[in-house]
Amino acid sequence: MNESEQTGLATMRDCWITGGATFDLAPTDWKTIAGDASPDEQERRLLAIAAQALDVALRPAAPKMLKRRPPLPRLALPMLPERLRPLLRAALKHAVDARRKTRVVTLVASRGFVLHPMDWMPSDQNSPDVYAPWIDWHASFDGERHAPLEKL
Repeated sequence: MNESEQTGLATMRDCWITGGATFDLAPTDWKTIAGDASPDEQERRLLAIAAQALDVALRPAAPKMLKRRPPLPRLALPMLPERLRPLLRAALKHAVDARRKTRVVTLVASRGFVLHPMDWMPSDQNSPDVYAPWIDWHASFDGERHAPLEKL
């Protein structure tokens, strides 16, 4: 969206705020969409289009330094069922150090499940073997700066 279109949208917004009609201020493409309706319906259609335009056009661009990474590999065991994840998060919260968290993770793995990556990510070689693909995936980015796994 160029600067003149943004200015036009700001003018339309100001007109709506004061209770005025904006059909005459709308871009010609928008007028063709809203033109065959009653004046009230025209305003509703223009408002819907403007909201979508603002939502899509004014998103900040991603920084150039972002790099596409391969997806996190699938593990051999299934994820812990969704209904048990809150209990697991509570157990991880009470396990104050990494050693105790690893014990919780090992217990879950011994029961035939793995943790969701948003709940826990392995950070060392002391993790159960089932997490080896995730450790290898993370190790493949060692040369690059990244956030600590505990914050992911």
